[in-house]
Amino acid sequence: MKKVKIFLAATALIIGFSNYAAQANITFKFNQIPDGGSSKYGNDSSKCVTNLSLYSDYYKQWSDSKYKNNDLANSAYKYWRYCFLECPMSSQNLYNRGVIMVSNIIKNLKDSTLMDAYVDTLMMVYERRIEYFPNNKKYPVGYIIGRQAVDLYKYHKDSSNQFYPLFKKSFELMQDKSEPTVLYGYFISTVKYWKDAHCDIDLVFETYMKVYDILQYNTNNLVPEEAKKYKSVSDNIESIMVQIATCDKLVKVFEPKFDANPSDTILARNLVRIFELRKCTNVALYYKALVQVHKIAPTAATAYSLGKMSMEKGIYENAKNYLQSATELFPDSMSERKADSYLLLADVYKTLNQFTNSRNAALKVLKYRPNEAYAYIIIGDLYVKSAGDCKFKDLAVSYWAAADKFAQAASIAKDPKVKNAALNNLARIKRSFPTQQEIFMRNLALGSTYQVECWINETTTVRIRN
Repeated sequence: MKKVKIFLAATALIIGFSNYAAQANITFKFNQIPDGGSSKYGNDSSKCVTNLSLYSDYYKQWSDSKYKNNDLANSAYKYWRYCFLECPMSSQNLYNRGVIMVSNIIKNLKDSTLMDAYVDTLMMVYERRIEYFPNNKKYPVGYIIGRQAVDLYKYHKDSSNQFYPLFKKSFELMQDKSEPTVLYGYFISTVKYWKDAHCDIDLVFETYMKVYDILQYNTNNLVPEEAKKYKSVSDNIESIMVQIATCDKLVKVFEPKFDANPSDTILARNLVRIFELRKCTNVALYYKALVQVHKIAPTAATAYSLGKMSMEKGIYENAKNYLQSATELFPDSMSERKADSYLLLADVYKTLNQFTNSRNAALKVLKYRPNEAYAYIIIGDLYVKSAGDCKFKDLAVSYWAAADKFAQAASIAKDPKVKNAALNNLARIKRSFPTQQEIFMRNLALGSTYQVECWINETTTVRIRN
């Protein structure tokens, strides 16, 4: 089979643009492709220079015709072919233009049986470009391989075992310098590779995560015109992932693997990442995998996520421990994340009836985010819950302190929902304020300062209900 492909590629190199059908029986030995010795201009420098000049002239005329005059293309190809075979080191442009000429021949082929021959020739042009001119800074090897992969995929969509490795290699070499078409090609070729039963679907998810990172980086860091191209590719990939990576399908793929080897950290990390990207963080498997990841390499982010999920699951002791870790692991420079962690921790402590700890956490929130209205609501709720334990002669004096907090929350809240919650809480406890007679009977004066004792230990104002 290999000899046949070599023969076809050699034949394509010899056939001209307009007369390829008539000459399809011409043979060519592979050891002549390309030859040219080690000299820049080959074994016959004079003939090489002449052919270079002729091909360049015809190519320019063809270019000037907007690549429509096939007679000029045929003439250019004839002299280009000699240079490609006999003096392949003569010019890098030989390969840039060679791709255009061979692609044009393929585009205009009338005999489909010659398609493979010309596609092989096109691939050979890319390979020789890499062989003879590998050190171009503007168009490095990874870039050329990417273009080669795109063309191979274009003409041989059923050959995933051939174009997938090319896309993969290009990506590995280019990373965030990869062209949008190559990033899309790398992903779609992996999907095709999987559908052709050459790999497990895990490889699709792995490729997706790699490509996703580059697409996000370029979308966020390039000028708008370029960023738009990467965003478009990202959208196209997402439309495919929606079909093959639903939460149910992810669980079906990963759960047996994780249950079989729950201590596999690499598997756990990959599971966590793909579940996060696909917004499948509410499933039990994600939680289990994240616990494993956190055990091996605890971070503030994993501690926070586990704390939040444990809280949602009603596992408050676990939530408390994770969120305490998050508050310690987030540096002060990440004040917003620090505040988020303390806010959840304050809520957890409140649920566990650890009032002092809850208030301390809420006050920490205000240290890092002074205008967090919800922190004041939490403290107000704590004071309301303490009404039975912090009375003065049967008066629920802690309501006065709670009212201060709810009023403060309402005054700074930017979120309408939080503001309404604060106002509703305030209205509710006002109905439980004592009457004028009740405060008079206890030697208290309306509007006077009052020190709420018990664990609250706050100064407030004596008030009555309307």
